[in-house]
Amino acid sequence: MARVELGLHSPLTLLHEWKSGHLRELVVTGYTLDLVFFERYCVPQARALGARVTVLSDAGHPVHEAVDVRHAGRTYQHGHVACAGAFHPKLAVLVGDEEIWAAIGSGNPTASGWGHNDELWLVIKSPRAVGPAALETLAEWLRDLPTVVAMPSWISETVNTVAAAMIPDEIDNSLPGLRIVGNLRTPMIDQLPHAPVDNLRLSAPFLDPGSRAVAELVARMSPRRVAVAVQEKLSWYDGATLAEATAHVAEVEFRFLDECRTSHGKLIEWAIGSEVTALVGSANLTGAALLRSTDRGGNCELGAGHPVEHSLLPDGTSVVTSAEMRILSTTPARDTSGDRVPLILLGARRGRDEVQVELLARSPISATIEMSPTGAPGSWRTVHIEDIDHPGRHTACFVADEGITAAVRAAVTGSDGPLTSVVFLTDVARCLPREIDDAAPRVSRDYGIEDFITDPVLAERLSNDLLRLMKTAGRHRAGQAGRTPTAPTASDNRHDTDRWGRWLDGVQRSLGPAFSSLLFPGLAGVTNSAEIERAEQWSVDDGEPIIDITDDEAEEDIDPIDADDTTWTAPEIAPDQRAAWRTRSNRLCRAVSLVESRAPLELRMGITRIYIDLLAAGVWDSADSAWRHPLSDILVALPPKNGDDDVPEASLDYMSSLLVVGLALLGQGTTIEGGRPEDVLWWSVWTKLREWIARARIEIVADYLYAPTQSYARVTDIGEVTRLIKLATETIADPHAETRAKLAAAELHAKLQDGIWVAEFTGRSVRRTAARIATLVGDPCAVIVVGTASTCAILRSGPTVVMGERSPAMWHVMQLRSPIGTPASLLTDGLPSNRARMALRSPSSDVFAVAAVIGIDVAQVAEAIVRWRSTL
Repeated sequence: MARVELGLHSPLTLLHEWKSGHLRELVVTGYTLDLVFFERYCVPQARALGARVTVLSDAGHPVHEAVDVRHAGRTYQHGHVACAGAFHPKLAVLVGDEEIWAAIGSGNPTASGWGHNDELWLVIKSPRAVGPAALETLAEWLRDLPTVVAMPSWISETVNTVAAAMIPDEIDNSLPGLRIVGNLRTPMIDQLPHAPVDNLRLSAPFLDPGSRAVAELVARMSPRRVAVAVQEKLSWYDGATLAEATAHVAEVEFRFLDECRTSHGKLIEWAIGSEVTALVGSANLTGAALLRSTDRGGNCELGAGHPVEHSLLPDGTSVVTSAEMRILSTTPARDTSGDRVPLILLGARRGRDEVQVELLARSPISATIEMSPTGAPGSWRTVHIEDIDHPGRHTACFVADEGITAAVRAAVTGSDGPLTSVVFLTDVARCLPREIDDAAPRVSRDYGIEDFITDPVLAERLSNDLLRLMKTAGRHRAGQAGRTPTAPTASDNRHDTDRWGRWLDGVQRSLGPAFSSLLFPGLAGVTNSAEIERAEQWSVDDGEPIIDITDDEAEEDIDPIDADDTTWTAPEIAPDQRAAWRTRSNRLCRAVSLVESRAPLELRMGITRIYIDLLAAGVWDSADSAWRHPLSDILVALPPKNGDDDVPEASLDYMSSLLVVGLALLGQGTTIEGGRPEDVLWWSVWTKLREWIARARIEIVADYLYAPTQSYARVTDIGEVTRLIKLATETIADPHAETRAKLAAAELHAKLQDGIWVAEFTGRSVRRTAARIATLVGDPCAVIVVGTASTCAILRSGPTVVMGERSPAMWHVMQLRSPIGTPASLLTDGLPSNRARMALRSPSSDVFAVAAVIGIDVAQVAEAIVRWRSTL
């Protein structure tokens, strides 16, 4: 049954309340737009529900910095709209399999419009099968929108698709008093009652400098009583003309509203007898909004009218007379000379073999198009110059390097005029609605970290859920892969281009949005329920008043949302629950390490993340090292092996970033050059995983880090992680990078020269220093240490160690005592008595054999020993 609700915090509330199955489409429009806010608080929730997300805004009024935008064009569609006036409608449409929800109101998709300000919204909720005629009217407005205003062609296609989906299969008689009022081709005032009313109540943050719109409303409705509500200092109005516009009304009230928050709602309300109708939406009390249609140079506006039981006019803090109002004015002087910019960038799209940029030119010009991978200052470069020979829309097509195709802007070639607002290259296929496998095994509930890790009941439940999933998820995916495919469809082809999105759908369906966000933090497509909750319950600070001008008369000045810290606070686990968590973690570790029934990647990542959380929570005390071997097993089991994980490449960036955090934790209390059990364990794990560490990304790693807030907390920091990533990266380019790192850690400064590690030493233990270097370099190796009193060379191949010295000029051939022996351990107590000795100039066959394996010349080594000794 269709229903109307008046009163809504923001469209974020609708996303949180959506329980009607798979959400297919979310379309949002606004005048000002903060994409950083939008993709943090709206996109993740909508994508989690399966929707394609499309947001449209006025081309000239973004309130974000391009460098801060992360996911535009890759997980949601963003486009600019241009018309003669301002593109001003505030609309959110949610299309599901069974229901249509639409919110029409006054709030822009910004922190202020969807959080701080006092806004007015009307919400329509209707089944798709049967619904009110007003939904058809709204669909027709949406369908007509691209024919009146300019927007990217691919978003125009989306808008038409959504419009068609909005029309109910059957129009019923529900909500007969609901009216949708747009001004695409007819001024809004012409759609309001043209007859006397008893009461006319008006409120908006912006009024004409000459109060023309108010005068026209009064003349059209001939009210007996008029009430106008504004904020004395925050609203824009001219008191003298406002008093004049209402001078012929019998009863006039000017009401001042509370100024602790911006009153941004727009209201035209009239009463005839006891029947009260309220029109809410985007239209201010201005001529551009009410007196002109969009196609005749007015703004693009949208409103919704519905009967109300009680007046929606806000209560005021004071009432002033007409005489008092006449001396007040807050309307600023404005310079409109730059309002009609010569070039507008509507959008950019990635084509099959090229980039398509859609522009709107006011006259024939040459347009310079620039691109940047991040939108950061200094990163822009010119990629194309397009000559436009006529005013109107134009599409520029060109080939651009893959690496610089994130942000796009344009300017008139050779002009000092302004750059256009930035758009982001859109991959239409990646932004399409997502499919969800309803038959896939999943956890029994959505677990947020503060829920499961601190609640013993939920902790046990999650542990059992994960153990069950590790047994069933692999079999399910194998069954899915083995199914006989049906005939190919357009949807199938789409899936091939959105593999990452489809995989995330499956992960989130299996593990739940909150737990998935622990594995893929900050990623649109997975969401943190606590974060969404904060967004929906955004409250005004009780201190300084929030001043927000968010309309066509000025750019928006918003208060920024607090940025996340680089590290998170670890959860608190009661001391009496730590033993239980140690038992659970061991059980999970054994399950995830099983080779014969290997768990899917996301489950292995989940177990790894839990283990990192437990270390941060201080589950093992300072003297307990029992965590090391289980953690090492989990880390070794984490990466794909022999192609057993059919996962998108993007998932491996997150896996590698989680991996390096775990490896940094495992390395605590160890030394890279050490020989203790914990040192050997870390080095063993490192050698197995270093190829993955190089692809870890610092911006992802930061979301896996914790601050050391708990007793016995084991956490790492960005510096240690960066060091490991750097070492792994260097190792790819230089096979000796690890050896250099070991030597540097041991403060042994040796250089590789012609296959021999050479060091100078000012102390007396030249022989011991050479043995230490040879031990760290590994098998095989050649080392020469030049001291102030002697020179020592050590050659090693397998168990054979050859040592050459200047004084006496001898070769010593020795054998390691055990498979784990080293040159350092061999020479700890002096030279072995069973060694073979020969003159430096007369090496034995054993010396030649070792040198051959290393790839050096024995005679040259002997000469080097003598020469270097003699030069000191």
